[in-house]
Amino acid sequence: MPNHAAFRAARKYGYRSGLEHKLSLYLDELKVKYDYEKLKIEWEDLAYRTYTPDFVLYNGIIIETKGMFTAADRRKHLAIKRQHTQLDIRFVFENSRRKLRKGAKPVIDDDCAWTGELEVNIITDKENPLDKGSYMSMMHLSEIVACSVAYMEENPELIGKIEEFIESPDYNEVATKEEPDVEYTDGNVVKLHFKSRTKGNA
Repeated sequence: MPNHAAFRAARKYGYRSGLEHKLSLYLDELKVKYDYEKLKIEWEDLAYRTYTPDFVLYNGIIIETKGMFTAADRRKHLAIKRQHTQLDIRFVFENSRRKLRKGAKPVIDDDCAWTGELEVNIITDKENPLDKGSYMSMMHLSEIVACSVAYMEENPELIGKIEEFIESPDYNEVATKEEPDVEYTDGNVVKLHFKSRTKGNA
């Protein structure tokens, strides 16, 4: 649950989140000089954009505070890191145990700094009921999905094309045309059956 009192206190002092406010108090306690949201950094991702860091310390180190580290955030910072290699950007997370997404973890170097890369793991149950052919097909699809993250980071123009496709009327029509049938439920597992629009002729 969000801490509304902390958020209101943060807004009162000009910060966007309780974590930013907490970090500012910590820096003040240590008597560390910093600027808050004063630096503008230009970067490019299909268009020219501007990145405003949270905190810039007197020694040039940039500190970003993150509650949620979304895919869009990760993609942005990877691009900024490639385009501005001289920047020293460090992250302070609200919850260090929160995973970036299921099956993914950040890659940490010898200096305990995030490299900007993600390690994606595919986890399956040894006792899954799939036959060998179905299992191999599922693993192949999973590998395609997993590697697409790294591929899109290297080819940002592909991200734009996929986003355009998702927002297109054709995709929305296909995605919402048929409702799946629920075959059975077992605890928190739900098996769905999607009807084929080709009626078996595919």
